[in-house]
Amino acid sequence: QAPAVTTTTPQAGCRMLLRSVQFGLLALLPCLVTSEEETTTSGMQFCPETPLIKIPDAYSTMMMMNIQMGDMPGKSISLFEAADNNLEKALIRSFGEIDVIENNQTVPELLMETMIWNPELSGVKEFLSIVTRDEDGNTGSFCGADELKPGSFMQWMFGYKPGQGFPGVAGMIHMADADYVAGCPTVVRGIEVNTYHGLWKIAEWDADMSVDYYWSDPYKWESSAGRGIAVPVSAVLEGMATIGGMRDILKITIDYSDFFEAHHDSSFYLPPPDLWCFGRSMDDMVPEIPQEFSYTSELVFSWLPPSQHPMNLIITRNEWFDGPRMISRTDYKPLDMDNTADPFNGKTGQVKQINDFITGLSYTISKDFGNCTVDYLENDETGDVIMHEGHIHMSNPFMDLMGGNKFTYNGMYADRAIEIDAYLRTAPMFEGGDNMTTAFFLSSSDYEVEDGSIPERLIPSKLVRYLTAGYNNIYEKYTMNIFGFSKQRPDFNKYDISACYEDSHKLHIMIRMGWSLDMDIEHTSIKFNDEVRKSVVIWGRVTSIRVVDIKFDIDFANSAFYLIFTVLDYPPNVDIQLNDLPDAIRPIAEVKKNLQNAVNKGWFKVKVYKNDGHGGVIASVAEAGSLIELGTREGGQFTHKTGYTSGSMAALGIVMLIVTVGGILALLVYVLKW
Repeated sequence: QAPAVTTTTPQAGCRMLLRSVQFGLLALLPCLVTSEEETTTSGMQFCPETPLIKIPDAYSTMMMMNIQMGDMPGKSISLFEAADNNLEKALIRSFGEIDVIENNQTVPELLMETMIWNPELSGVKEFLSIVTRDEDGNTGSFCGADELKPGSFMQWMFGYKPGQGFPGVAGMIHMADADYVAGCPTVVRGIEVNTYHGLWKIAEWDADMSVDYYWSDPYKWESSAGRGIAVPVSAVLEGMATIGGMRDILKITIDYSDFFEAHHDSSFYLPPPDLWCFGRSMDDMVPEIPQEFSYTSELVFSWLPPSQHPMNLIITRNEWFDGPRMISRTDYKPLDMDNTADPFNGKTGQVKQINDFITGLSYTISKDFGNCTVDYLENDETGDVIMHEGHIHMSNPFMDLMGGNKFTYNGMYADRAIEIDAYLRTAPMFEGGDNMTTAFFLSSSDYEVEDGSIPERLIPSKLVRYLTAGYNNIYEKYTMNIFGFSKQRPDFNKYDISACYEDSHKLHIMIRMGWSLDMDIEHTSIKFNDEVRKSVVIWGRVTSIRVVDIKFDIDFANSAFYLIFTVLDYPPNVDIQLNDLPDAIRPIAEVKKNLQNAVNKGWFKVKVYKNDGHGGVIASVAEAGSLIELGTREGGQFTHKTGYTSGSMAALGIVMLIVTVGGILALLVYVLKW
């Protein structure tokens, strides 16, 4: 790259000469200026040696920065600055205005640029930059990490570059290596001030800037910070500088409109809680949540109905989630699409929507009439919540909290009268897809949250989800306020989808199992159902959601019980996807064959909890050849034979013979120790 050629006009040279003379006379000013108040016997002014006070550890101020460079038009920048030097936190915000065209009319638009330095934020090396207008003219909030935007006011921040540490307009001027010396008191902007002069070498600008720095006289002026407190009033910097490849005389005048010695709350130095900043890394693990849970939520989103009149909606939902089996259920009132003026005033009742994430199918069952519709569970390419005939289809955002995914910590915020921690994650929903951002908010560890008889901490309290590139589009974002989050495992019967099938697509099975007096099936029915479902899933090679309506009937006289359950077919008239798991689509005839084989070979057994008070378990084994298919289970009725088979009776006779001969009490049942 060729070296820059520097040219200086005669006028610029004269100005530089005058500035050099001016600075050379700074030390002589006390001897050359007369004073109306204090004079020596020779009539010369006496200027007291007033030391420059230390800038407060924490402060906030409004400033107007006026910039003149060479013959270019001047520029004014309105700035707000707050800093906490002890915590190494700062926020600088610039304000400006441009004219934009809206509906063929020119209207003014306020522009803001915010710079945040906060070491508590993760995934950031130094700072965040937030602007309200991007390079393409889009408006909203646009955030980047550790990268200055083109045209940023930071180009006038005295040569600051990323990697140079903790900046600030007031702080950089005050703590500059300028060797300030006291000048004479004067009046600036109508305020009695003390004067300080210095020379600041700014290497990044190749500049030697003279500095005239004015602070209010605490004995003659009550400042915005209070009586007896000096505050900065103005600073004037001038000298030859090189900026953006141009070298000329630069003059910067900074006027402070107020100055407060105040500590701001830690939340003051935080970005918007749900805003993802491009360039930020994800290094944090969120506190672990169980893979099975339930909660009540408020789904808040904006909807654009066919009438094209935007509506802001809040839908109350009860939700259950089973992570290991990839199933969820949501109970809510769907919208009435025929009444877009008041979509909740229709005749639609409550529904339960059960989502099977393994097959990508959603089962919506009316809680009033029991009728069911089956639909595909998916997000469209824009990441919107899908509205289909008033029903809501969306992927479960809690998937992001599983599988060891990492987040970035975005600070602690006050919301819902509590403090909540914000964690953000952005990632594509599928390979090659657009990034989706999810902001999870967990209750602070200072709060105990009721969960039955067990208090919990760090509980999900809120989440916001949106297409990462569409943060500013209200139709691509939704908020979910979470109440009553419970880590207690829901009953799997919550996910019963049998109402969506006719009886011709159901396989009703009954199996004879061994039983003993120490089995406590009645009082551990939820655990018993889970164990039955596990066995059917393993040996029938079928997914959990397809095993429903588990019942038992104990035959006390013959030390046996009959296990009855239903296996559902894959939904008719629904296309099978190429990536569907075989167990999700396996025909029920094949499932029956698999189960029958396991029963006949003695492989099929169910863990049963004992009534010993210690949580003991034993295994109940199926009697070989006992599996039969029931014709129907309408009304919960079924029939079975009582008594053992001839082979079982022969085995029992042999055992009784052993008992008689050996004098030892023994009883053979189809029960083995687990």
